[in-house]
Amino acid sequence: MKKTLQHRVLETLRDNPGLSPKDLASILEVDINKIKVILYKLKTAGYIEKAGKGFLLTQRGMKFLEYLEKGVSEAGEKKTSEIRETQPPTPQEEQAIQLTEIQSATSTVNRETSIEYRELINEILNRISLLEKKVASLENQVRNIELALQSRREKRENGLTIDPPVQPYNEAYTKYGSIIDRLINENKLVRIGSLVVDSTFYHEFKSRFPLKVSDIDKLTTYEKLLLEEMRREALVILHAGKEYRLVS
Repeated sequence: MKKTLQHRVLETLRDNPGLSPKDLASILEVDINKIKVILYKLKTAGYIEKAGKGFLLTQRGMKFLEYLEKGVSEAGEKKTSEIRETQPPTPQEEQAIQLTEIQSATSTVNRETSIEYRELINEILNRISLLEKKVASLENQVRNIELALQSRREKRENGLTIDPPVQPYNEAYTKYGSIIDRLINENKLVRIGSLVVDSTFYHEFKSRFPLKVSDIDKLTTYEKLLLEEMRREALVILHAGKEYRLVS
């Protein structure tokens, strides 16, 4: 018994799921317009469904194909078949086919566009999250800098310390301004010749006298600077060439 075109289309889709109308026309060696008519009717009857650019058999289509392959007579098949083959397609059928193809293509484009938009939105959200973290980090750094500057201003205003603890008066005045004179008056700084010295540092250094000459190399740079200025101001003397003593 000769197989109908719809039978051959169903059989080909079963063996090669996802074929496009162009693929089917090439395999079956049939005009593509006739293939489109068959596909439209098979889809309308629920025997196939769209899958990307091609088609797949539905469960109903598989059962119908099994029925066709049982060897039902051509007359009986024509009587029981739920679809009718015509060639060429009528204008109404051609319009319906084109509408179906447009709807399918539109649906595919919409799905792809929706996916692209979701991916773009996710990427934007990720970038916003990274920017928010960077902004938070920068804000934290700015706060730390502001706190450090505020602490330094408070120290300068309250006269808690100078840095370094021993420095030329002129340099200290340039750096701290008139606060230096106020701190000297409050005995928080000590004027030693051309130097200004933190009071705590000065009194700790004086507590180490008498200071052996052999220990001079162990002094820090600021201690050596202070000792030399104290010698020039006659605040210390070298006794017996062995040790420095404070002048009462």
